[in-house]
Amino acid sequence: MHLKKRLLIITLIGMAGWLISSQAWSQANQGSVTVTPANNTLPKTLSPQDLLKLEVPPQTAIPTPPISSNLTDPQNRKALEGRTMDLLSLYQEAAFNDPVINSARFNLAARKELYWQGLSVLLPQVSANPTATRFFQHGEGTNRIFDQRSYTVTLTQPVFNLTGMQLFKQGDLNSKISDLQFYQAQQDLVIRVSQAYFDVLTAQDNVELFKNKKELIRQQLQAAKAKFEIGSASIV
Repeated sequence: MHLKKRLLIITLIGMAGWLISSQAWSQANQGSVTVTPANNTLPKTLSPQDLLKLEVPPQTAIPTPPISSNLTDPQNRKALEGRTMDLLSLYQEAAFNDPVINSARFNLAARKELYWQGLSVLLPQVSANPTATRFFQHGEGTNRIFDQRSYTVTLTQPVFNLTGMQLFKQGDLNSKISDLQFYQAQQDLVIRVSQAYFDVLTAQDNVELFKNKKELIRQQLQAAKAKFEIGSASIV
C-alpha cells in the first residue's frame, strides 16, 4: 500500500514538473520563434552560428511566388518585356523558381516536424474510452431494458523514457542539419545567380565592343572610299 502511494506521488511530481517545464519552454520561445507568413519576400538567411544556438528550428513558411514568375501567362510575359532587372530582382525570381532551393525548403519543412514528433513522445499521453452496454430482461408479461455507461480517461506520463529522449534528440539534430542545408542552398543560389548575372553582363559588353569595332571599321571604309573618289588615295 505504501509502495503504491509512493509511486503515485512520484508520478504526480513528474507530471507537474513536465507541465511547468513545458509552459516555461513555450513562454521562452514565443518571443524568439516567429512564423513567417507566406509573402513575396526572400527567406531570411541565418548564419551557421545562429543555427547551432537554436533550440527550436525556425518556422520557415513556403513563400508565395510573385506574379511575374508565372511566365506562361501572356500578360506577365508582356509586362516583363523591356524590364531591366538588377541582381537582387534576379535572385528574388530564382528564390521562388529554382528547383534546388525549393527542394531544400520542402526538406526543411518536413524535417522540422521530426522535432515536434520527438517532443510529443516525452509529453503526457491522454486517452479516453467511452463504453455503453444495454441489457434486456424478458419475463412473463414484463420486458425490462437496462443501460450501463462508463467512461475511462487515462493520463500517462513516463518518468524516464530513454527511447523517447533519443528520438527527441535525433529529431532536433535532423532539424538543425536541415537548417544548415537550407542555408547552404541559399548561399549556393547567390553564387549561381551572381555568376550567371555577371556572365550576361560580360557578354553584353563584348557585344557592345564588337558593335563599336564594326562601326569604326565602317567609318574607316567610308573615309577610304571618299578619299579614293577625290583621288587623294589609292587602293593597295
